[in-house]
Amino acid sequence: MSETTVVKSNIAQISDEEKKKIPCLVVLEGSHLGEVFKIEEDSVVLGREQGCHIVILEEGVSRRHARVDCHEDSYTISDLDSTNGTFVNGSPISHSALNDGDKIQMGDVLLRFSFEDSIDVGHQENLRNLAMRDPLTKIYNRRYFMDMLNREISYAQRSNLPLTCMLFDLDHFKKINDSYGHQAGDLVLQTVAQRIAKELRIYDAFARYGGEEFAIMLRATALDNALILAERIRSIVEKLSTQVDGKDVKVTVSLGVASLQSGQFSSPDDLLRVADRYLYQAKEKGRNRICSVRNVE
Repeated sequence: MSETTVVKSNIAQISDEEKKKIPCLVVLEGSHLGEVFKIEEDSVVLGREQGCHIVILEEGVSRRHARVDCHEDSYTISDLDSTNGTFVNGSPISHSALNDGDKIQMGDVLLRFSFEDSIDVGHQENLRNLAMRDPLTKIYNRRYFMDMLNREISYAQRSNLPLTCMLFDLDHFKKINDSYGHQAGDLVLQTVAQRIAKELRIYDAFARYGGEEFAIMLRATALDNALILAERIRSIVEKLSTQVDGKDVKVTVSLGVASLQSGQFSSPDDLLRVADRYLYQAKEKGRNRICSVRNVE
C-alpha cells in the first residue's frame, strides 16, 4: 500500500429507505462493464482468486484485494494489503465507510457502491446477459469471448503466463437437424453446452463460437493440462445423450487445441486460426478426436 493511504471513519448510517433495497457494487469501468454484484453476506472479499466472493479478473487487482463488511446500520470497505491499493472517491484507503454512490477503484476496475431496487437490479442483469450471452445456450457469445480473449492474451504475454484455447464442434450435426428437426438440434446444443460448462473454472471463458462450434479459453493453463481437459470433454460428450421424442440422440466432438506456449501469436485471431486448423485436421483424421501441435506434423 502507498504511504499516502488514509483512513476514513465517517460511518454513515443506512436510511430506512436504503434498508428496503439491495446493497450492490456496479461495474462502471472494466471488462465486466455493467455487471451488478449483490452484497448478500456480512463480509464479502473481492479479488482475482477463485475463492473470493466477488471474482474480478482485471489488471492490477490482487488475489485478495479488498473486503466489504456489513454492520448493523452501515457498510465499510477495507484494503487487504493489495499491491496497487484501494481507492474510494479518488483517495487511497486502508479502511473507509461506504455511502450510497461512492466510487471504488481497484486496479483497472471502477465500481460504484449503491443501494438498488430489486427490479432495477434484475433489469441491469438482463441487459448485460443480452450483451454477453448466447440466447440459446446461455454461455458467452462470440463477441464477448473475443473481447475477453484479447485482454487475457495481453495479460498472459506481459506476465509470461501460459494460455490455451480450444475450438470444437459437433460431428455430423447436420444429420441431427435433418433427421430430428432444428428444435432437436437446439436441444442437443443446449445439453452439450450445459454439461461442458460444469467442467470449467470460473475464470475460464466458454462461448458459442458459431452454429455448432464452441470455443474455450483456459487461463494460466499450459498445453499439456489443456489436452487433459480436451480429452475429458471429448469423452463426456461421447457418453452424453439427449432425449428427443423418446429417442436417445448421441453426438461426438472434434477438438483443435492451441497454446501460447506452442507458438508465437500476436492476436486472438492468430491463436484461434491455429486452433481452427487443428480442428479441421481432427475432422480429417476421422472425427471424435483431438489435434494439437503434439500429434500433427
